Amino acid sequence: MISNPNEHHQTTDRVASKAHDAVDSAAESAARAEEYAREQSAHADDALNQAFSYVRKNPLISIVAAFLAGLLFSFLKSRQ
Repeated sequence: MISNPNEHHQTTDRVASKAHDAVDSAAESAARAEEYAREQSAHADDALNQAFSYVRKNPLISIVAAFLAGLLFSFLKSRQ
């Protein structure tokens, strides 16, 4: 048991320091996760814009591709 008030203060300071370190680490991790999510969102937006652009430039090929994908999906689902 700690009887010296000075030791109580040192223990409290150590615990507080560890808690602050944990909060700082969690904040840094959250900031990195947010940045990663924003980057991935931007990549997804770029891919979606490219897909829309391709469909606008090649509507017939897009329709045929969608039809064939539907046929393939239907065929695979019917075999189960």
